Amino acid sequence: MANVKHSLVSAILILAALTGCGPTPVVTRTPVTFEFAVSLAAEPLMNELTAAYRATRPHITFHLRSFNSQQAMDSLWDGQVDLAAVSWLTEADRDSLWITPIAIVGVAIVVHPTNPVNNLSLLELRDIFRGRIAEWSEVGGSGGEIAVTSRESGSGTRAKFEGTVMEGRSVTVNAVMASSEQAVLDHVQSVTTSIGYLSTGYLTSTIKFIAVEGIQPSPATLADQSYPLSLPLFFATPEEPEGELRAFVAWVLSPEAQSIVGKKYGRVK
Repeated sequence: MANVKHSLVSAILILAALTGCGPTPVVTRTPVTFEFAVSLAAEPLMNELTAAYRATRPHITFHLRSFNSQQAMDSLWDGQVDLAAVSWLTEADRDSLWITPIAIVGVAIVVHPTNPVNNLSLLELRDIFRGRIAEWSEVGGSGGEIAVTSRESGSGTRAKFEGTVMEGRSVTVNAVMASSEQAVLDHVQSVTTSIGYLSTGYLTSTIKFIAVEGIQPSPATLADQSYPLSLPLFFATPEEPEGELRAFVAWVLSPEAQSIVGKKYGRVK
């Protein structure tokens, strides 16, 4: 009887060992798709953040729709998207929506790479964009009539520029109105006497950005908002996020994601 019991115990142990050597069960996650409305100022960052998130969470899919800030918020209010990533909010947005800052972006003043001007004051910028300063020689340049480029109505970048620089004054009627950051880049790259402004997320080596009040836009001067044209990028949702959306928002505010933010933007964490 003892031998029978011993054999039975041995068989059970062998069976358990064999079972333990089998393949690890694969947990299949339920696929989730999110629709995001993303302002042009936030688009480069959101492309990078969502790609990094999906690298370890392939069950999540993001559909990013690019707009200016006004259009992005309209999409959120209309219920077309789950979340908006924008640089501009109205008082009604702030009072009625769940919002959180995720990064600090800057409005960079850009000129043609051959332009020798390296710094402008807020007053000089105001007079240039009003048309009161018409020649580059008036601000230390090498001459030529200044060609002003601005953004279309509804742009959060434009709202920040006008609020800080123009202070209620109108941009000259001779300004070229660009529909996107890329359109500003294209114009400034092709017109040697041009000046424009765009989100710091779009700065490249093919364009020259200049200091404002002696301060260059950089991740450090954006983070502490010492650069005069700094503003937050926000996530906005109709209600406080839950489930997978909450997990994504929490990750964006984590040290891992904020290290991505800090490459070109100011960190908030």
